[in-house]
Amino acid sequence: MYSFLPQTGAGLAALCDALATYGVAFAPTQFQRYTCLRRLPLGLLELEPMFLLGVSLMVFGCFVRRWCFRTLGRFFTFEVSMSPCHRLVTDGPYAYVRHPSYTGIFLVLAGATIVMCSHNSWFRQCGVLERGGAPVLAAWMALCLWSTNCLRLRLKVEDEELKIRFGKFWEDYAARVPYTLIPGFV
Repeated sequence: MYSFLPQTGAGLAALCDALATYGVAFAPTQFQRYTCLRRLPLGLLELEPMFLLGVSLMVFGCFVRRWCFRTLGRFFTFEVSMSPCHRLVTDGPYAYVRHPSYTGIFLVLAGATIVMCSHNSWFRQCGVLERGGAPVLAAWMALCLWSTNCLRLRLKVEDEELKIRFGKFWEDYAARVPYTLIPGFV
């Protein structure tokens, strides 16, 4: 139902944007030679808090996803499926929320959006937005909304499958960990 290709592409685009900004900030002479950023006054290229927030959210989201993959181990799959020897995993990040891997995805998407829209981003500094980039930004926002809807539907499917498979164990776990994505928010 949900392809991780858009998320990977978004993450790579935002990572490239972040690297470009850092490259200009820390090695401007070499880096500006090969990018549109060479035409800009260096005063515009200071790292702003929103840009750093976006990069931090992306890194933290990747960390959360990696933690989930390590915790699930052999039970991790990109498709909703369970093996005959599947067990209900309730430790690691799953002790705080029932779907922390999706929390990681949302953090990456939010961080990438903040990076792309920040004043220091390549997207803004090179004038992409001013030269007809609004449809690109609109497409990005549509992709984020589509991804959010797909994940929302997938959460329901996973919860139902786990409830059917593990019955009382699932109900006890869901009562102990009532939060779907964010600790403290149902």
